[in-house]
Amino acid sequence: MFKRNQYPDVVTREQLAIQVHLREERVEVWFKNRRAKWRRQNRTSSESEAATN
Repeated sequence: MFKRNQYPDVVTREQLAIQVHLREERVEVWFKNRRAKWRRQNRTSSESEAATN
């Protein structure tokens, strides 16, 4: 789901929450944390790429 949409709307988060048996708020936090991790990984990979060039 994250690969398709990093910012799902409330309806999508609610549907996902039902599927994984969590509250919508927890799903929202998961997406927020996953976006932060994704940004960190991208920053690290571009920094290491710049260091090798």
